[in-house]
Amino acid sequence: MKTIFAVLAVVVPVLACSCVSRDTHTGPLVAPLEGPATGDYKKLEGEWTVTYCERDGKAMAGRNGYVFHFQHNRHWISGNKGYEWYALDAKASPKMIDFYDHKLPTIRAIYRIEGRQLVVCSADPGLPRPTDFSTTPGSGRILTKTERR
Repeated sequence: MKTIFAVLAVVVPVLACSCVSRDTHTGPLVAPLEGPATGDYKKLEGEWTVTYCERDGKAMAGRNGYVFHFQHNRHWISGNKGYEWYALDAKASPKMIDFYDHKLPTIRAIYRIEGRQLVVCSADPGLPRPTDFSTTPGSGRILTKTERR
């Protein structure tokens, strides 16, 4: 009997995880920027230093100090090679941002700008967009707080 419970303890979570549908869309799910940067695109331009980061409910102090760069409709993190594009929907509530490279599944996220602070809550590639700024164990979410440099 103990053996059956041991097998179920391993198999059930694996089956549950394999049932989660991942979207393989590789482009923005919100309208991309056309023309010059205005509105929130303009507000995001520049450098933002990570002051706090957590994934699945656990702090990731190793990410503090990373620098996010936003320029027009491109985004990159200091130290990384290359960039990805981003697209915003500033009229949504909460505001939405998509990070994409036309190769890997789109990263769906929400964001808010409060003075000199940018807060982003993103889902793992292919997972549904978060609806609030929180993470919990197994959520596949990252919450990142940054300050303008």
